Amino acid sequence: MMKEPSRPKISFSKSRAGGLWPLGLPAILSLVAAAPEGSVVGWGSLGWPSDQSSLQPLRGQVIFSDTTAISAGLGHVLALRKDGTVAALGWNSNGQTEVPTGLGKVVAIAAGGAHSAALKEDGTVVVWGRDHQGQPLSVPAGLNRVKAISAGGTFTLALKADGTVVAWGDSFFGPVPTPPSDLGGVIAISMGGAHGVGITNERRVVAWGDVSAGQTSVPGWLKGVTGVASGGLLTLAVQGDGTVVVWGHSDFGVTRPPLGLNGVTAVAAGWGHAAALKSEGSVVAWGFNDFGQASVPADLSEVTAIAAGGQFTVALVGVPVPPPLRMLSPAPDVVVSWPLSAAGYSLQISDTLDAAHWEPGPVLTTVEDGWHRVSVSVPGDSRYLRLSRP
Repeated sequence: MMKEPSRPKISFSKSRAGGLWPLGLPAILSLVAAAPEGSVVGWGSLGWPSDQSSLQPLRGQVIFSDTTAISAGLGHVLALRKDGTVAALGWNSNGQTEVPTGLGKVVAIAAGGAHSAALKEDGTVVVWGRDHQGQPLSVPAGLNRVKAISAGGTFTLALKADGTVVAWGDSFFGPVPTPPSDLGGVIAISMGGAHGVGITNERRVVAWGDVSAGQTSVPGWLKGVTGVASGGLLTLAVQGDGTVVVWGHSDFGVTRPPLGLNGVTAVAAGWGHAAALKSEGSVVAWGFNDFGQASVPADLSEVTAIAAGGQFTVALVGVPVPPPLRMLSPAPDVVVSWPLSAAGYSLQISDTLDAAHWEPGPVLTTVEDGWHRVSVSVPGDSRYLRLSRP
C-alpha cells in the first residue's frame, strides 16, 4: 500500500489575544456596573424547584472572578479560572459541584443535569458526580484527543480532533444519544436534555437523540451556521447574518426569538428559556421567566460569553473571546473562515507561539454565506493561525 505523504502540522493557538478554541458559595463580589474583567454575573435561581432547599436566588450579582469560561447545568454552574482550575456553585444533589482535588490544566468545562466534566490540555476528559443509582461516573476507556465537550441531562459529548463525536452517560433520561455512525467532519457540539447537536465543516447542523418535541428536526434550509446551543427539549442556531433560529419545545414562546433580534454571535439554551449574546456585548433573553432567568440586568454590558441553566442565566464579563476560526481544507493549502459578524478581527500567522513572532496573514479573498474565507499557504513544518484585533 502506498504510504500517504507527510503533511505540515496545523495547530491552533490558545493565546487569549486570539485563541482558536473553537463553580462552596462565595461572597457577592460587586454590583454588575462595577464588574471587573473576568467576572461572572448571574440572574434567576440556582438549584431545582423540586428541592426547595437547593434554591439560591441570583439577582445580577457577581458570583465569580478571574474567570475565562462558564458552563451552566440544570441547577449548578461551572467557572474555568485563569489558572486552569475549576470552581463550582449551586445544586449538589449528585456531587456535581464537588470538583476533584488537584484538577488543573483545564481548557474547557461542561455542566450537565447532575454531573460535570472538564477537558484537560492533554486532550483527556475528567467527569464527576454520581448516576441515579449513586455510582460514580466515568469516562469511556481510551478516550483522548478530545478538543471540545458538552454535557446535558445525564449525558456527555466529546468532540475528537478527527471530527468524530463520542457520547456516554447514565440512562435515567433514556437511552444514550449515540451519534449517527457515519457522522464526521464535526467542528462544534452541544448536548441538550437527551439530544445532541453538531455543526459540520460545511456549516450545517446535524442533530440526533430524543425526538419527543421536534428538537432534532433541523430545518432543511438552514446553512451557514456559526453557533449552536441545546438545552432540555430545545435547539438554537446562529446564522452567518447574526440572526437566530429556534426549534423544539414551544412552551413559553421560547421558539420565537424577539422580533428584530440580530447581530448575534452566540446563543444559550436553558430548560424553558433562551439567551443571545450580541456583537456589542449586550444580552437578550426570552421564554419562561418564573425565577427571573429571562430578566437580563439592566446595567449588564461588555459580555463575552453566556450560559443558560434550568432556571438561571450567567454571563462572563470583559474577557475578550475571539470568534470561531474553522479549517475547511487540510495543509499545505489551508482554507479557513470566520463569521462576517466578527468585526475588527484579522488573521495572523506564526511559526511559534511567542507573542513577538505573530505576523499579518493573508488578506480577505471571499465572503460566502456570511463568513470570511481565506486561503493560507503553509510551506514549513509547523504553522500557527489565530484571529486577533487591536
